[in-house]
Amino acid sequence: MSLIRTIPQRFWRDARLPWLELRSTWRSRQAYKLHLHPQLSIGAILEGETRCVCNGQEHRLQAGDLIVIPPLAPHSCNPLEGTFRSYHMLWLDTDWCLAQLAALSATTRLSARPRRFASRRSFRTTCSLWHRCSVGRARLSPGRSAFCCISFPCGW
Repeated sequence: MSLIRTIPQRFWRDARLPWLELRSTWRSRQAYKLHLHPQLSIGAILEGETRCVCNGQEHRLQAGDLIVIPPLAPHSCNPLEGTFRSYHMLWLDTDWCLAQLAALSATTRLSARPRRFASRRSFRTTCSLWHRCSVGRARLSPGRSAFCCISFPCGW
């Protein structure tokens, strides 16, 4: 049996948000080969450390770090040898993201510079929302887009 099937993880999807998928993984030692996704990927490290190679550059991430991986960027994220890590990974449909950016571009100055969360509190608040989604406790208001609930306090 594949180890991937035995790690504690949960996927969250909602038909009202077809452009979004969330994966939460806890205390995993699972390593992943170089791969890519067609979606924009946003990862939040909750516990432990991970070595992430993205577009040929290595990043060592630890609890409290956030990484944004562009669509189709080859990457691998693996725990340091003999350790585990817990994380949330949010995937956003590329076409949906581009439509949001097009709407913003007339009124917002966009930057491609890497950013970090301004405070641990902002990071914890965002991860708390993702956790509520992953354990089925988040509630979406009828007729309202839930994206407004997912904030990017790192300056986006």
